[in-house]
Amino acid sequence: MPQPLLTRPSAGHPSLFLTQARGWLLLLLAVLGSTAGALAQTVTIGSTTIPVASPATSSYFYGPIYRSSTASVFNYSRYAHLYTAAELGIPSGYTITQLEWLKADGGAVTGANTLNVLLSNSTATTLTTGSTWGTLTAGATSVYTNSAQDVTGAAGTYLTVPTTGFIYTGGSLLVLNDWTKGGTSTGAVNFVTNPATGLALGTASDVALTNTTPLAAVSYGDRRPTLRITYTPTLPCTAPPTAGTATASATSVCAGTSVSLALSGSATGSGLTVQWQSSATGVAGSYTNITGATSSSYNTPLLAQTTYFRAVVTCSGQSANSTPVQVTVLAPT
Repeated sequence: MPQPLLTRPSAGHPSLFLTQARGWLLLLLAVLGSTAGALAQTVTIGSTTIPVASPATSSYFYGPIYRSSTASVFNYSRYAHLYTAAELGIPSGYTITQLEWLKADGGAVTGANTLNVLLSNSTATTLTTGSTWGTLTAGATSVYTNSAQDVTGAAGTYLTVPTTGFIYTGGSLLVLNDWTKGGTSTGAVNFVTNPATGLALGTASDVALTNTTPLAAVSYGDRRPTLRITYTPTLPCTAPPTAGTATASATSVCAGTSVSLALSGSATGSGLTVQWQSSATGVAGSYTNITGATSSSYNTPLLAQTTYFRAVVTCSGQSANSTPVQVTVLAPT
């Protein structure tokens, strides 16, 4: 005769029911855990061999950040790395939730360092040397910002960056890193890098970089650091959405300057749309849509007057406005 899954406890065996219940609960948790684990998948592009073996190299030149020595004054760096659909193997419509770059040594930099990461779906199969940061980031999505970024760990560990709000739609993936060193380093910070002719651009400098700064293949390009990407199925957005806060790369600029806008703390999910708006009449003034500004980040045209920017975030026909950001255009002196 078949036995019930859970038997009625008897006076002589009061713990039998609890023991059986505990067993089924553990089984349920194991099933749920394995299901959740199966949803998240990873793809690694580049060598993972430590110590590094040719054709991979250990280098600080090629990103994701630049740090050549303790005393180096090259505190600013930017990199653009393109990954093709064949390399990625990620299904269209999946959400990228984490990026990780493989360290080649124990070099570290800690403190007030700023790392901004942007992602962009792209139809490009190569990158053009001399492309400006403004051109490369046009339409890209800001997925990570940290003004207290530590880069630590031994060789074989990863610099890990959780990402938000980016859905891969097929084709190539452009990964853009913007780094400012403001903390303290122990020396050079080397990553495992791989040949990638035509797929990598970069630059490093002792002065702050702008949207017009060109990135080149020489010195800082034509190689990419080993990258591990985590991706999961995309869940639908929830209405009404959370619009978050609009941020700007600079809030006080001279006339004729462009700034980069991004959204912080906004909702994510499939079906979510973004429309940037601007106003010259005040934070509560009349806002108008900016043509073509429909990504979570946006590079403004050259500004001639103080302007307020906000984003309208929509899910299932319900919209919410982000907290605006004011960009002040300073009077000439």
